[in-house]
Amino acid sequence: MQTECILAPQRKKLEIEVKEKQVLKSLLTQEQIGDIHDGKLSVVSSTGQKLRLDDEVKGTVLMLSPLCGG
Repeated sequence: MQTECILAPQRKKLEIEVKEKQVLKSLLTQEQIGDIHDGKLSVVSSTGQKLRLDDEVKGTVLMLSPLCGG
């Protein structure tokens, strides 16, 4: 029996530095918002807390593509 391995692109990471408190959705493009809704991007604070689009943020925000695999 042969096993086939498919390598996915590496995980992407984007950092946004927010100096004044703002709603997360106002910082993102429509494409990024769509990717978050589709599960292609995950948004977390620098402390590791998962963020929603309507959350107010200040400090470092990380946008990560989720890991795929089994």
